Amino acid sequence: MYQTSYFLEMNATRFPDRLALVFKDKEITWKALDETVDKLVCGMREVGIRKGDVVAYYMRNCVEVVLIWWATQKMGAIAQPVNVHMLPHEVATCLNASGCTMLFYENAEPFSERISDIEQQCPNLHKVVACTLPCENHTWFDDLLQVDSGDQPAEDVYGRDGSLLLFTSGTTGAPKGVIRSQQVVRDYALMMAIENESVSSVETLVTTCPLFHTAGMSLLMKMAVLGGTFVLFDGFDAKKTLEAIAAYRATQILLIPPHLYLRLVAANDGSYDLSTVKEAQCSGGGVSGDDIAAMHGLFPDAKFRFSWGATETCAPTSAVLSFDELQSKPELYRTIGHLNVLVEMKLIDDEGREVAPGEVGEAIVRSPMVFKGYLNDEELSKRAIDSDGWFHTADLLRKDDEGFYYLVDRKNDMIKSGGENVYTHEVEKVLVDYPGVVECAVIGVPDEKFGEAVAAVLVTADGQEVDPDDLSRYCKERMASYKKPRYLAYLDALPRNSSGKLQKRALRDQPASFFRAIF
Repeated sequence: MYQTSYFLEMNATRFPDRLALVFKDKEITWKALDETVDKLVCGMREVGIRKGDVVAYYMRNCVEVVLIWWATQKMGAIAQPVNVHMLPHEVATCLNASGCTMLFYENAEPFSERISDIEQQCPNLHKVVACTLPCENHTWFDDLLQVDSGDQPAEDVYGRDGSLLLFTSGTTGAPKGVIRSQQVVRDYALMMAIENESVSSVETLVTTCPLFHTAGMSLLMKMAVLGGTFVLFDGFDAKKTLEAIAAYRATQILLIPPHLYLRLVAANDGSYDLSTVKEAQCSGGGVSGDDIAAMHGLFPDAKFRFSWGATETCAPTSAVLSFDELQSKPELYRTIGHLNVLVEMKLIDDEGREVAPGEVGEAIVRSPMVFKGYLNDEELSKRAIDSDGWFHTADLLRKDDEGFYYLVDRKNDMIKSGGENVYTHEVEKVLVDYPGVVECAVIGVPDEKFGEAVAAVLVTADGQEVDPDDLSRYCKERMASYKKPRYLAYLDALPRNSSGKLQKRALRDQPASFFRAIF
């Protein structure tokens, strides 16, 4: 049965000399990639790794990550990306939960300083492999490529077998393990390829997105299905990104967080040919009209992809919209798209009844790309997935008459103030347009009068505080009075995780003195 590694093998046969991967000064064709992956599979088997074993990697973007991913898929092992920002005890918690037996790490700071602590806390970790630079205490990655491959039999890998183990980013609590099967990864990649709108015969995607994040892995697979070229960076450099777009005639780009696009705009001196870009991917609901206008100036022939998803569901919605379409209906700047193929979704109220178009409800999703349950947590899995197979996302959405969906809030982020429901996302959209406000976050805080009140954390352009009376007047002109912030606080930057997700929990953990009442 064809599974994820089929796309690698197919491209090696159909497009042997086409570039598969570009990283810094390394250019690797599909044939060379497939041959190197075969060597790595043999090396991993030589040190005892077998089908079903969990193999983790703890490193920034590099060629080795891509090789490890494809090797695990060929041999039926489960790849476990580890967030590079995790500290040793956090890494150990995830590795012990998965039963990981093999860990690849980048032999550079801070990873080289942390690896000893990780090993001491992980009794099941039998093999540790140093990448990018050799280490006398661990197997050297390049040595795994020297094992005589001989005639190695192909592994029988089935759709139900594990492919990818991701730990959720933990916006609502401790990270939870989510296993995506071979079938889920394969079908999701095929879905993205089906929805691909570019007319280019050879797709080339440029991204800085980390490969320990679901977005990065998904785009890697999308390019594999399309037989395209994956141009990867290990950090953001505006000049180098512009150079790569021009040099490799990129057709697609994803930068996370979205404000990196504005840094591209600022760095562009007009000397780069960016006309080949046909699709710029954005975070659903996370960009403003001004941001899109700036991006349109940079990529005049590009459409803009908006999407929404979760580790548990992949991406149930997306839309690819032209600048003219967005201009004709400005509300679409905030859309997360329409339903993707193979996906069912309902919006329900607290009693489980489906809500009417235009009304807000919790999104529940059912599709072949929904996970089967959380790792080692049967009780939590039962709460998240009902008896009919619907995953309850805890995201509050609404749908318009044309079938476009909009993210209203997280169910747990909704504020109950004086008996009224306040959707924090709605308040944030108003506040971010106030002069001088760069970004903001809204949460609920205890209040003697209302039980819970609206509190806003602002990041301002000049670091100065806004006039609270003027802000209140501004808000009252644009939304119901009960929605306006009653408390304010200021930060230089909002707390976000490595994938750019806002961490409101860190704001809720602040002491009461962090916020100041403004009326």
